[in-house]
Amino acid sequence: MEIKGIIDKNNLLIDYLMRVKRPIVLEEVIFELESKDSLDKTLNFVKDELKRIDAAVCVPLFAEDRLIGIFTLAEKENQEMYSDEDIEFLSTISNQFAVAIERAHLHQELLQADKMSSLGTVAAGMAHEIKNPLASIMGMTEMVTKALETGDSETIEDFKKVVPKELNRINDLVQNLLTYAKPPKLNKNSVNINEILSDVLKLFELELMQKNIKLKKDFGNVSKKELDPEQIKQVFTNLILNAEQSMPNGGELKISSELVNNQIMIKISDTGIGIENDKLKNIFDPFFTTKEKGAGLGLAITYRIVKEHDGEIEVDSNPGQGTTFTLSL
Repeated sequence: MEIKGIIDKNNLLIDYLMRVKRPIVLEEVIFELESKDSLDKTLNFVKDELKRIDAAVCVPLFAEDRLIGIFTLAEKENQEMYSDEDIEFLSTISNQFAVAIERAHLHQELLQADKMSSLGTVAAGMAHEIKNPLASIMGMTEMVTKALETGDSETIEDFKKVVPKELNRINDLVQNLLTYAKPPKLNKNSVNINEILSDVLKLFELELMQKNIKLKKDFGNVSKKELDPEQIKQVFTNLILNAEQSMPNGGELKISSELVNNQIMIKISDTGIGIENDKLKNIFDPFFTTKEKGAGLGLAITYRIVKEHDGEIEVDSNPGQGTTFTLSL
C-alpha cells in the first residue's frame, strides 16, 4: 500500500474538518465549487489536498470535541459515488474508532503511570535497604581509623568481619534486583515437580530439624511439565524459606502436590505467625516485607517466575495460625 502523503496538524484540511465535524466527500466538494463557480480558497485547498492524498472520502475521528485522527477511503473499485448510506455508516464507525483510540491512549497513560509508581517504589526500597549496610561500613571505617592509630586489634578484627558481610549484603540486593528487573530467559525442559520439590527440601532438612519444624509431604501422582527447573527451584526455595522464617519457635511445614484439571497444584503451608489481612494485597510487591530482616524481593521474584510460566500463585493467611501459598502450573 502506497502512502500518498502526510497531513500536518496545522493543515487547512484539519481546520476544515474541525469546523464541519462530518465526513468530507471529494465529489461533493467539487460539485459545490463548480455549481457556485466558487473562489473559496479554503474549499479549493480542501479539494486539492484530498486529491493529493488520493482520498475520495475523509472521515474525522472526534473524542468529545477533540479531533484525534482521520481516516480516508479511495474511490470505489466500481467508480460509483459514496451514497448517503455509506457516509452515515462511516460516521457511525468513526465514533467507535474514536472511542477505541481514546481507550488505547488511556491504557498507555495508565501503564506509564504504573511504571513510574513502580520505579518510585523500587528506588525508595533500594535507598532504604542500602542505607543500613552503608551506615555500618561508614561507622566501622571511622572506628578502624582510630584503631590503627591506637593499635586496637579487636576493632580491626571486627572490621574484617563486618565490612565484607555488609558488602555481600549490598551485592546480594543488587543481584536480586537485577534478577527481578531483567530476568533470565526461560530454559524449559520436561520435568517432574515432585523431584524438584524433593531436591529443594534436601537443602532445608537440617535447618528444619534444628528449628523444631516438622515436615509433612503429600506428593500426588503428577505428570511432567515443560518448565524451567532452575527458576522453579528458586520459587520453591523462596516459599519454603519464608515458611521456615515465619516459625521461629517451631511448627509444621506441609507441602503437597496434585493434578487438578491438567494443572499441577502445589500447596506450601506453615503454622507460623501469619500475615495481617491489610498487608496481603502487597505481599508480591518489590521491597515489601513483613520481616525485620529481608529486602522484600523474594516474593516479587517468585510471582514473576510463576507468571512467566503462565501459572497462578495465591496466598491465604491468618495471623497467629499460619500461611498457605497455592501455585497452579
